[in-house]
Amino acid sequence: MSKSNTGNSSQLAHLVRRFFASLGQRSPDPSDVVWVKETLLQAEFELWEKMSPPDQRHSIAVAQMARSELPNDVTTMRAGLLHDIGKIGVPSGLITRVAAAISKPLATEDRVNRWSQGKGPLASLGAFMSYPQLGASMLREVGSDDFTVMWATEHHLPSTEWTVERTRAEVLQRAPTEQELLVLRGQLARLRRQYEADAGAARALVSVGEQPVPDDVRPSQLAAWTGVARVVLSLHET
Repeated sequence: MSKSNTGNSSQLAHLVRRFFASLGQRSPDPSDVVWVKETLLQAEFELWEKMSPPDQRHSIAVAQMARSELPNDVTTMRAGLLHDIGKIGVPSGLITRVAAAISKPLATEDRVNRWSQGKGPLASLGAFMSYPQLGASMLREVGSDDFTVMWATEHHLPSTEWTVERTRAEVLQRAPTEQELLVLRGQLARLRRQYEADAGAARALVSVGEQPVPDDVRPSQLAAWTGVARVVLSLHET
C-alpha cells in the first residue's frame, strides 16, 4: 500500500473513532481526573479542564497507554494528555471535525491560512485545522516542556516529518497489535450480545450525542461499536 493510501486509511479510521467518541458527553471518571491533576503542572491542568469531555477521555486513554509502556516517563504522559489542547481555542464541533478530516489532503499551509483569515464555514474550518500550532503556543506560555510543546504541533504529521524524540512519539502514535485486535473483536461480540438482550440500554446510550441515530442503523449495533470505539481510542492516535 502506498504512503498516501496508508495515510488516508489512518485518517479515516481516526475519523470513525472520534465520531463514535463524540456520541457520549459523559465526563471522565473522577479517579482519572485526580490522576491527570497529579500528572500535569497546575497551569497545564487548568487548560486541560477546558477541554470537552470526549477530548478529555481521549487524552486520558492516550496518556494511560503511555504510562503502561513508559511508566516512569511523566513527559510522555503529559504530552498524551495535552496534544489536543489547541481545540479549546477553536470551533471544534463534530461537523467541523468531519470537514477537516475530509479536507486534509487539500489543506496546504497557505490554503489553511487563507481559510482562517476569511469568513463563514471556511474560516471555522481553517481555524480548527490550525489548532496544533495554537495548542503549542498555549503550552509554551504555561511552561510545558519542549517535547510536550512540539508533540502538540507534530502529532498529526507523518513520522517522516517528526523532529521529536522518536521512541516517545511511537508510543503515543502506535497501531494495535494482533493480540489487541483479538481483544477488540471479543469485546465487539460481547457488547453485541449485551445490547441485543437489552434494547433499552442500547437506545439510552446512542440517544446521547450531537447527531440523531441513522434510521438504517440498529441501536444495538451502534451501541456495541460505540463501546469498542472507546477502547480503540487508547490504541492509536493520528
